[in-house]
Amino acid sequence: MTLREEVEEIMSEYKESTGNFWKPTKKDEFIEGLLINKESHVGQNDSNVYYIEQLDGHEVVQLWGTTILDQRMIPVKIGQQVKITYKGLGEKGKGGKQAPHIWKVEYKDPEVDEIFTK
Repeated sequence: MTLREEVEEIMSEYKESTGNFWKPTKKDEFIEGLLINKESHVGQNDSNVYYIEQLDGHEVVQLWGTTILDQRMIPVKIGQQVKITYKGLGEKGKGGKQAPHIWKVEYKDPEVDEIFTK
């Protein structure tokens, strides 16, 4: 095997990171996985970004925080399993404010099998 073939074989083991952001559009869409990171004070709106490693395929997906999601994510620790369900838009606020996005957040310690099958 030539050096080039060896390098190509090694490179084929890499997975491409596409920087996917999860942007649900339909009520009851959900994402489930391990919370692997959280960044704060990101972008011009000083937002949170959550990094979820999906249980199926282990792809890392990012999710922008919102006021309601950030409040519901407070008890979730890095390394815990989380299921975030988009519940649609709430009622429009006073003074022409946009309707808030509503989220359901469920979490638990990861199952041992999930940790060791990575």
